Amino acid sequence: MTLVLSEMEETKLPKRATAEGTTVEALIQGALASILAGQSSPQEASRETPKSLLGLWAEFGPGPSAEEIDENRAEMFASFGREDIL
Repeated sequence: MTLVLSEMEETKLPKRATAEGTTVEALIQGALASILAGQSSPQEASRETPKSLLGLWAEFGPGPSAEEIDENRAEMFASFGREDIL
């Protein structure tokens, strides 16, 4: 079997192999192995699933309660706009 590549692909393939520290043949064999194993691309195999915002913030513990938010809001806006009026 022969693989026909465009000129752009022919220049990018050796650069990609060099960047990954491998040969062009090994890079192509790795891509074929992942395709034959059922993965659509090698990037998808190494890509993590994105976390939701709730998952990203989980390490910070529970947030303030509605009562705490209301208290803080009341404190912040207690003198809002009254400093100018004398």
